[in-house]
Amino acid sequence: MHNDPDAEFEVSDLRSDQVIDTPDATAQLNRIAIATSALVRRMTPPRRRLLGSALAIIGVALVLALALREYSAATQGATTDANVDAPSPAASALYFKDAAPWGVLRIDGRVVDMGKLLDEQSPLFLHLGATRLDYSAPPYTALHCVISDPPARSDTCPLITNYAPDDSVQTPDEGRLIDLGANLNRLTASQFAALEQATEGALATLGADDAAVFSLSMQLAPGDHYLNAQGQVSVATQPLRATLQLTFDRAAPINTNPNAGPPCRVFCVYGADGALQAPITPGWAYYTVVSAKAPAFQGPFLQTNNANIPSNDGFLQLDVSWQNGWRVSIEPYELLGMGQTFCNSGVVMLGSSITGADLGGAQLLGVGDASGCAYIIQPQVTSVATGAPVATGAPTALYFLRCGALLAVNVAAQQLARSLPIASPAEAQAAQAMVGPSFSSGR
Repeated sequence: MHNDPDAEFEVSDLRSDQVIDTPDATAQLNRIAIATSALVRRMTPPRRRLLGSALAIIGVALVLALALREYSAATQGATTDANVDAPSPAASALYFKDAAPWGVLRIDGRVVDMGKLLDEQSPLFLHLGATRLDYSAPPYTALHCVISDPPARSDTCPLITNYAPDDSVQTPDEGRLIDLGANLNRLTASQFAALEQATEGALATLGADDAAVFSLSMQLAPGDHYLNAQGQVSVATQPLRATLQLTFDRAAPINTNPNAGPPCRVFCVYGADGALQAPITPGWAYYTVVSAKAPAFQGPFLQTNNANIPSNDGFLQLDVSWQNGWRVSIEPYELLGMGQTFCNSGVVMLGSSITGADLGGAQLLGVGDASGCAYIIQPQVTSVATGAPVATGAPTALYFLRCGALLAVNVAAQQLARSLPIASPAEAQAAQAMVGPSFSSGR
């Protein structure tokens, strides 16, 4: 034992680079107290009092540090803001999958803004210890579970470890991914059939309310073109009302999700918030004056003998919710997305009908509704000097797609695609109105 009264001692924590973590913090403080008490008993009274004061200060500092750490973690975990910019270990970062747009998530009783979390694919940070999680999105089974930071054997929240390419995390080092359970595959057969019926009902109610954005009906004059039931171009001999029909395809053979997600079960999941898309087959119904309530005949949307046209199915996003039953509606702007697909099909048809012209400079006009789509093509050649396309100076060609028939409107269009029917005066006028007065269809 050292008895020099002038001896000085320095007490330090040899593990000062480690974080004292609960729930073992109290035990570690007790071990430190026992060790330092033994050291103090071996010292002379003057030095003992000096060291005792220092240890008291150190002890208070440790307690305050631990309390501050607990408060900071609890505050961080309680926030519903997904953009908390604070370093956090992977164990405290939570991501979520298989949510429903109408679902409600509660963390320790507090509602979390799930839309923000899923849209930004950002994590929610846990506080230290156990956290209660409750998720409700009927008719899916409600989830009530506990998850902890650090992870505990008593945790009950279902975690996803077999990651898909579009998941928010790809490795456990990035955080934990919780399965909220709102997955179409978990619906009962009756619930799934009810969703299909609600979708068909939403399509049946499309009408005048959407006409300002997306028109579903138009008038054909005698001499105008349309597709008959066999998919061949015919000429109207009397005035007809053509109505664009969007039919929900329950038997769509969808093996690959167009959104790069898992395979579809009729409906495809679109986006992290669980929005749904339905496969839709477009077609035309034609009404005469004497058959105002029932169509006189029907025809396909596109020519069925064109091998360059892929499946007639498009995908229409649905607004789905649950209020003691499925509620499905279709926003007009979602129809515009499908209409763009329709117009793009006309570009494919042009590619198989036109020879000796570069379609890279083709301009598409129209929204793809019953009014049709127009296409302006300025013939181009590739510059030898720059490798960029340049206009040839040849007349601009104008084409028109309506009721499934692709038509050549002006002379320049006829010269590039001699196999296409020539637009009637009424059709040429409709195409001219679509492209605007700055274009002269007579060139």
